[in-house]
Amino acid sequence: MEELKGKVQGFYIDRNMTLTKEVSETDLNGRLKDMFQTKEEFEAMSKAMTEEIFGPEMKKAKKDE
Repeated sequence: MEELKGKVQGFYIDRNMTLTKEVSETDLNGRLKDMFQTKEEFEAMSKAMTEEIFGPEMKKAKKDE
């Protein structure tokens, strides 16, 4: 209750700040190259993220069987 009274009297001020930054495709690619030294490292990370998000890959059954 004391906090609400203080807000009404102007003793407390609520402030919000939002920061955004645009990253160009060139900058993003450069950062990814810094993080992953080889194509194999990037592909392994990509596969791991895909499995984490969508679950393990299901093997498709062959139609001929």
